[in-house]
Amino acid sequence: MTNKKSKIDAHNNAIKNNGPIKICMISGSYPPIKDGVGDGVQILLEKVSSQDNKIDIFLLTSQEVQNDPNNKLIYPIIRNWNWASLPKIIRVIKLHKPQIVHIQYPTVKYGRHPMINFLPLFLKILMKDVKIILSLHEYASYTILGKMRIYPLVKWSDYIITADERNRNEVKRRFRKKKVNSIPTGNQILMKIGEKETAKMPNRADFIFSYWGFIRRGKGVDVFLKAFSRVVKLSKQRNIKLILLADLSNKDRYHKMLSKLIQKENLVERVEVIGYLPKETLVKYLLQSDCCVLPFIDGVTERRGTFIASMQLGIPTITTSGSFLPEGLVDRDNVILVKPNDVENLSDAMIEIMYDAKLRLQLARNAREWGKRFLWDNIVERFIRTYKEALLESTSIDS
Repeated sequence: MTNKKSKIDAHNNAIKNNGPIKICMISGSYPPIKDGVGDGVQILLEKVSSQDNKIDIFLLTSQEVQNDPNNKLIYPIIRNWNWASLPKIIRVIKLHKPQIVHIQYPTVKYGRHPMINFLPLFLKILMKDVKIILSLHEYASYTILGKMRIYPLVKWSDYIITADERNRNEVKRRFRKKKVNSIPTGNQILMKIGEKETAKMPNRADFIFSYWGFIRRGKGVDVFLKAFSRVVKLSKQRNIKLILLADLSNKDRYHKMLSKLIQKENLVERVEVIGYLPKETLVKYLLQSDCCVLPFIDGVTERRGTFIASMQLGIPTITTSGSFLPEGLVDRDNVILVKPNDVENLSDAMIEIMYDAKLRLQLARNAREWGKRFLWDNIVERFIRTYKEALLESTSIDS
């Protein structure tokens, strides 16, 4: 450890003499595109620049991102992430000559086109000295076909960053020679709000359950709705509501199934679909709820930014336990843990938290304490350390 630290210190001294580290960030998504990865990239860019003035970082992203003439570090130039865009990406990277290219994967704009998966290979051929860092936000949940599709992306990257230990272990098992590290997802909704804006709004019901984040099959929203229906039937005397702080599209098959489920279970008057909200408004709605329910089918992990934010806000939270439980989570101390895809277990926990005010206070207090480990300043410091280490280490390519 001392030897590695001395190397980094020596490299820092070299940076002072030779100028900043130049980094090209590549992300298909960036605000206003709705994607949690893009939200995180925005914060990472802002914080890296403010925390270390020896790092010069710029972004290549999609054309849908609004061009800000005052921000010359963002290049929204990619119309489609396909082979036709490859020469443009290469041209911009060669023009700026970064030492590091940091790719974010996946994002909603990449789709399944293989171009992004082969980009590291082309960069290695054309720019042999460039170091490629890959932030791999998902891997363990991919099918065999999905893992085969991104094989070139991982193989030709020098350094892999996952958001949790589960994905780190999966990547390390397949790519044993790779340098793989895990850096958790930071809280994305508390960055731009002040203390006055976090004042709790008055409840419009006796008890409000909430869900927030993008709605996909793996998020367990159908299980939540079924559990909520059971809670309503067992607690007829109470004015209970559920708010979905997310969009439900009539073009998405799973979303249409959820809408039908709400009608089938006679929950139309109790379930309110709020839709996608700006961060400031989202926080106000979350603080209005008495309990946040995030029943992930594969269990909670450190890459679940919605869970981390809910805990940092001090909202009593129910979630699911999986094979890799984040360190420090203790059932009924700072969170309530239930089995994935279990309607009865979830509804029992919802009833318990609804009637136990003392438990809610304890969960809220301890959740805030647990959430301190995911503060953005700490996370960004780990990214900065990774950038500096990546330039020091010569990473061999897997055979």
